[in-house]
Order: sequence, then structure tokens, then C-alpha cells
Amino acid sequence: MIKPAEEEILLTSSSDIQSKYKTNFPVAFSFSLILSALVFIILILFYFNRQKENIAIDIKKDLSVIADLKVKQIENWREERFLDGQMISENKIMVNSLIYIYENRNDVTLKENITDLFKSFCEKHKYLTARLVEANGEMIISYPYDAIRVGKNGLKHIKEENSIRKPL
Repeated sequence: MIKPAEEEILLTSSSDIQSKYKTNFPVAFSFSLILSALVFIILILFYFNRQKENIAIDIKKDLSVIADLKVKQIENWREERFLDGQMISENKIMVNSLIYIYENRNDVTLKENITDLFKSFCEKHKYLTARLVEANGEMIISYPYDAIRVGKNGLKHIKEENSIRKPL
């Protein structure tokens, strides 16, 4: 007759069971696993550091390109502003109107016309303000009406431009 498995386990001692299923784990295999794990970790660290350096180099290149583009954008913007001023100074009707309002500040109709012109400049070219200013920084006409007075740096640029070429 066949004995149940539980009875067989009970008949054998626990040390017999352990010895029956116990295998020797070779030391050389243990060292090879540890060595391959260390090599793998070293390779991962090397790859990580290399990628970190490459990313830093790429970011520096990108920032350099962005900085160069911004410089070019500012140069283009400044050139456009100078060309806008040159266009105004070459417009004889506009120049005569500005000279007349400079000499005779009480002409309300002409002031309104020039203010409307300044308003259209601000809307079309997205300027914040447009001003007719004396060499000392005093505003004659401005759009909007509550535009702030020209600061020291702005006044310095006005004086530089006046020395380079004849003002209106």
C-alpha cells in the first residue's frame, strides 16, 4: 500500500530533508557574478557621466545660439527705429509741421494732427510712446499724453544724434 506524503515527511528528520535538497554554490561563480555586477555598474557610471557632459555641451551651444540671435534681433530692432526716424526726417511736410509746432506751440489743430500721427505710429509699429522733444529733454508733444519725461539715457542719445546729424 502507498503511504501518504505527510507520513513520509514526518518520518524523515528536517536535517535529512535539507541535505537532500542542498547544493553547493561554487565560489568561482559567486565571484564572477560580483565581478560582472561591478563591471556593469562602472559602465553605467561612465555612460551617465559621458551623457551629462554631452548634455552640458549641447545646452551651452544652444544658449550661445540664442544669445547670438537675441543680439541680432536687437540690432535689427535698433536699425528699424533709426530707419523710422530717417523716414520721418525726410518727409518734408512732416518736418515743416514739426518745426512749425516747435516754434508756435499754441496751434491746437496742428497739435491734434501731430498727435494723431504719433498715435498711428504707435499702433502700426507697436511703439509704447512717440514724443517731440527739445534738446534739453522737455516734451513738446507726446502720445499718449501722459508719457513719462525723457530720462538721462534717452537725453544722452538725443544729444548724440544731434551731434551726428542736423536735428529737425
